[in-house]
Amino acid sequence: MLNIRTFVGLSLLSVLLACGGGGGGGDNGGGTTPPSTGFRVTLDRSSVSFDYEAGTLATPAVVVASSSGSLSGNLYIGAVAEGEAIDPYIEAVIEGTQARFTLRPKTSLAAGNYSGRVLLKACEDAACSRTIGGTPLPVSYSIRVRPGLSASPNPLEVSAVSGNTAAAVLKITHPDGPGGSFSDKPISDGAWLRTGTHGVGELPVSFRSMRSGVYQGSIEISTGSRMISVPVKYTVTPPPGGEFDLRASPQSLSLAANEGATSAIQALQIDLPTWGSDTLSFATAYEQPNGEWVQSNSGWLSVQRTATGASVSASAAKLSQGSYQAQILIRPSAPGTAVVVPVSFTVGAGLQKPADQQISIQAQSGSSALQGQTSIALLGTGTVSWTASSDASWLKLLNPNGQTGQALRYQVDASALESLPNFSDSEATVTVRPALAAISPVSFKVSLRKALPEVHFAGPYFLLQGQTNQVYLSGRGFNQLQDVASSLQLSGQTASKVSRISDTQLRVEISPTAGNSISASIRNTLGLRSDAATLQVGGAQSYAAAAIATPGNKRTILFDAQRQAVYAVNVENQTLERIRFNGSAWQRDAINIPSILDAGIGPDGTQLVVSSKQKVLRLIDANDFSTRLTLNHTAGFLEALSYVSQGIPAGHNGRSWLASGEGWGSTLSYFDHRSQRIVTHTNREAGLAEDFDGGPWLAMARNGERLLVVPNASNTAPKPMLYLDSSIDMLKRNAGNMSWAYEMQLSDDGSRALFDFETVRDSNFTLLGQLPALPTGYVRRASAMAPNGTRVYVVAYPSSDMLNPNAPATAAPRVFVYDSSAANPGSLALAEVGQFNLIDYPACRSNEASCIRPRATISPDGQTLFVVGNEKLLVAPIPSALRKDTGARKTATAATPTLRTYLWRKSAS
Repeated sequence: MLNIRTFVGLSLLSVLLACGGGGGGGDNGGGTTPPSTGFRVTLDRSSVSFDYEAGTLATPAVVVASSSGSLSGNLYIGAVAEGEAIDPYIEAVIEGTQARFTLRPKTSLAAGNYSGRVLLKACEDAACSRTIGGTPLPVSYSIRVRPGLSASPNPLEVSAVSGNTAAAVLKITHPDGPGGSFSDKPISDGAWLRTGTHGVGELPVSFRSMRSGVYQGSIEISTGSRMISVPVKYTVTPPPGGEFDLRASPQSLSLAANEGATSAIQALQIDLPTWGSDTLSFATAYEQPNGEWVQSNSGWLSVQRTATGASVSASAAKLSQGSYQAQILIRPSAPGTAVVVPVSFTVGAGLQKPADQQISIQAQSGSSALQGQTSIALLGTGTVSWTASSDASWLKLLNPNGQTGQALRYQVDASALESLPNFSDSEATVTVRPALAAISPVSFKVSLRKALPEVHFAGPYFLLQGQTNQVYLSGRGFNQLQDVASSLQLSGQTASKVSRISDTQLRVEISPTAGNSISASIRNTLGLRSDAATLQVGGAQSYAAAAIATPGNKRTILFDAQRQAVYAVNVENQTLERIRFNGSAWQRDAINIPSILDAGIGPDGTQLVVSSKQKVLRLIDANDFSTRLTLNHTAGFLEALSYVSQGIPAGHNGRSWLASGEGWGSTLSYFDHRSQRIVTHTNREAGLAEDFDGGPWLAMARNGERLLVVPNASNTAPKPMLYLDSSIDMLKRNAGNMSWAYEMQLSDDGSRALFDFETVRDSNFTLLGQLPALPTGYVRRASAMAPNGTRVYVVAYPSSDMLNPNAPATAAPRVFVYDSSAANPGSLALAEVGQFNLIDYPACRSNEASCIRPRATISPDGQTLFVVGNEKLLVAPIPSALRKDTGARKTATAATPTLRTYLWRKSAS
């Protein structure tokens, strides 16, 4: 029998066999036959079959090869696929004297029938110049691909100019053919996405005219038990000349009449939003003696719709002498904003009460917007002198004295405007007193709404100099901007692209040329200060290989490129460790955090967010490591997966995401860095539960946009994996039918994600490829994804050292590098680019539960891998040839097939 060792206590060791044509001859193919005693290889089957629907993954078939007899010399195994339908990468698991080959159809096979065979070979050399053991042994295959349910294009992306509708058609491939029936469900926030009557194999889709921005939704298409989800992206650009929301002129109305009479009619001019409005409704509300407002359609105010707006009048038939206040509420359809028009109605003799006035200061507001006026009128004959006063220092009266029939002019003090809070209302009361004591004074209110666009956070906050960076800017008031690009200020830098996603989100591309920081803000016509976000800029950094002692089990590793510091959550020693590079060496320090649980870098990089099992959240200053805030959280923080975490993720909208609770029934929450509060997240897709079972655990892209959420533990009934894009802020189901994963790493922009050392998917959760099995003799321990998503790094330990954890190490940990930009054509396997070694072990070498796996992360420039364990932090520079696309291993084409072989048994001689 072959003396092939079975590694007890380890996962089965696996290899990946790349298949192709060619290879050596049979046992009698020439050369010297090695001495053997009846060595043979046999298979447990000679044929396999597959039957599945197009667009789904077929259940793999396993062929078991067994060896018998003795053999001198080395033994290699390999496989050759004949035909065009089998995935050329075949996984083989070696277990003693058996090898289990896993066969899969190629990806994206069209509906139809396929056949061919796979030749399994045992060889005496790596080139397989001579086969042995009665090989090659043929395994015939038959593949039936049935028509499945699919839609094209998928995803669906449509563009339009605001003020215009859009349309598209989804082509539906049905399992029962073009005439098969199906149902659909459009999912969108704001009902901008609609579907029409089904055609034969077609689904018409229409898009409402919307305000400029980027909208995302989906369409669920189902038949029987089958369901697919088509992501939809709708990009709306501003019309020529800019856009505006619903407008009413004048902004307030003053009406008057004697008792029992009706006022003169006044016209209200209404301009619909530039994107249109399906409906326009009017409602009236009246001020009560107690100061409250009650909506009613049967009061003294009459509003009649006209071609240009509305006609407004008031009846004093049931009113006694005095002043009365009302409001006209004008509501357009979404996404338009309602307008409120104050109305004042004076009944009887005396001064006519002016309507309340409104001043709005926005980005395009000039000095004229600071001024206003209202007429002071006397009901009856004659002229009366008056004086006026304001109770607010910010409102100046330009003519505090006058006569009835004249206008009272007022102005906001520009010097006081700077100090007024933004996005808030200030109110002044103006009182007008007539010179005749017999006539009562009147008063009216002037409301000031200061709403200057402002930027709060940017993601990612750290940019690489000389490299194009896509950045999300979060704030508010962006819908005001007629020209977003010209309104954005980047302190000496210029954005190559600027797009508005919503009133609170911008997306820009910037290539910083120099400087340590960039201030991102929105300019306004008045030149007033508004909040700005700071972007840090740094160049690529090269570090030499290093190993720094850091004893204690770790849960999380973080890299701060701005400060050239690695942070590690040391759960065992209850410390937050910091290992900083001072220009020549790495220095380690730590602060004690009782019962520390997890940590993350805040959204602007100035603070670290640290949670503990004592239900305490801390903000730690990233510069001096001092505690800036301590916040008690009565719900506590989830303690599941004590040693598996990607850290506390931070969104570009100023939120650090948390799992609140202490077990089943936990919730998704976040720490809001502006309000300094912990808030439960509630905005979710219809049908999603509000709590989680043993979850959630989280991972986020470095730019703070895509958040992955695993809702529950694997030992419960599986629930679909969820995701949230910060720019939309809605928790949704994934479109790839994924349930849970323990390990998740994302590219900086979230366009690629690695799950559990196994699969790589895109932002729509479409499977792009899977990592091949490691060569025999290595065990996966940690992984990381390149910032641009084109490389996956897997840290593996030699099994020989894993089997002897207490003996001196005989080999070095190895990093296997894979091209994750795309799988090989027709295959799910990702190509291996190459390998490099770490200079030491970061952690213990055992599969025992007490030996916690190391954690890994990567620098934003993609040049350095950091791996931390219970013993050391490893700093590992990644060879440049392995980082570049040109370093990828090329896959052989069908015309020039190759055979890759792997050593099954090494000669003892």
